[in-house]
Amino acid sequence: MNLAANEAGLAGLRLLLDSQTWRLRRVDSVRLDTGNLARWKASIDCRPPSDSVISYGRDQVVLPLTTIAKQPMRDLDVTNAAGESLVILTAREDSELATAILRQVFRIENVPDDTVGSLRETLEYLVSGPTKASDVKLGKGAAVVAEELLRRPTGPLAGLSDAAAAVVNLFAQNFILGVVVPRAQLGTRQIFKLGWYSESLVPHNNVRRGWRAAIRATWRGVVFELPVPQVGDAGSFHLEAHPPAGIVSKGLALPLDPNDPNDNVSRVDLTTTHVAHAHGRYPLLPEGNDALPVARLRLLLPWGLQHTITLMLSVYTLAFLSLGLVLPGAMGVLRGSGDDGPDPSTLLLTLPGVVIGFLITAQEHALVARLLLPVRYAAGACGAMLLITAASLAFELHTIPLMVLWVSSLAISLFVAAALLIGRLVRPV
Repeated sequence: MNLAANEAGLAGLRLLLDSQTWRLRRVDSVRLDTGNLARWKASIDCRPPSDSVISYGRDQVVLPLTTIAKQPMRDLDVTNAAGESLVILTAREDSELATAILRQVFRIENVPDDTVGSLRETLEYLVSGPTKASDVKLGKGAAVVAEELLRRPTGPLAGLSDAAAAVVNLFAQNFILGVVVPRAQLGTRQIFKLGWYSESLVPHNNVRRGWRAAIRATWRGVVFELPVPQVGDAGSFHLEAHPPAGIVSKGLALPLDPNDPNDNVSRVDLTTTHVAHAHGRYPLLPEGNDALPVARLRLLLPWGLQHTITLMLSVYTLAFLSLGLVLPGAMGVLRGSGDDGPDPSTLLLTLPGVVIGFLITAQEHALVARLLLPVRYAAGACGAMLLITAASLAFELHTIPLMVLWVSSLAISLFVAAALLIGRLVRPV
């Protein structure tokens, strides 16, 4: 059980380079229903080969199931199709196997053994260290170390082929997830499943702060980037996206294949649905290490109870203000007459609208609350305008300021009602 041996490295390299022949299909599922975390699940349909074996004792072998990004992964779970937990390699064993694979890569590339020996500590840090320098207190990230080794013109690894450089970059950014399985299962088609939580929901560059951006997001939806570095792990890659309750998917797009950018029909799902699905085929090792493959998910908030309540409140405000201004004598009746002066009970006329405006809250996902923020502010503004205009009657505001207040409030409520109605008619959901 020596994972650092040359035999283990050679078998691991063969399994890595031939992974698309024995990993038949990979299906990733992401569910955005746990605050800022995303629950990822991966199902790998494979047939482990029996000719390339990494021995782990007499009756067990190591299967490099996939690579996982060097990032926080909470509640990692690895099971078989029956839901039974599987043994995975420790961090030290993983580092030994990855280093052994890199030594075989350098041997194929005719890198002298003494050169590889002089890089022993560097390679160990490259495969086991964090990807970025921000993840460590001192020193450099593994990705920077890999870049220096590969791009230095006179460096010890100068002149490596693109495929070899891709393997180096792969281990600088990812760990090997090696599972220990019985030797008797080799050659048998089976399914392995992974599950983890990750803060991997990254806003696209069109998600900005500010009121204009918030209104645009409520109207058009928001786009998020989902890192999918393992798109080339298997013969085909599938991605399912499950939006939070109250939100629908308006588009899911996988990254384009750099070898065939025109073949993007199956890689895009533009249907309005609660579960988006897209799939495609990708090369095993991506070119370069600068661009991380990402899928883009567009989420849209459909018309719901919050929008209906806000529309009703804006219409109520509009009717109250317009009737008060248009009907003959209405303003005088509302302001009161006689020796008693204005009637404070006028404030009760606004009670239904104010109550509606401040009761539109519910338990919901953080993203739903963010998209509903402009709608809720509009409802609050209508309720506040009802209260202020009624108070202006009860407390004898002069005629000109009173008219300015009522007309401006009327214009705002008209704008809110028109925007909601147009949105309901124009938007598909």
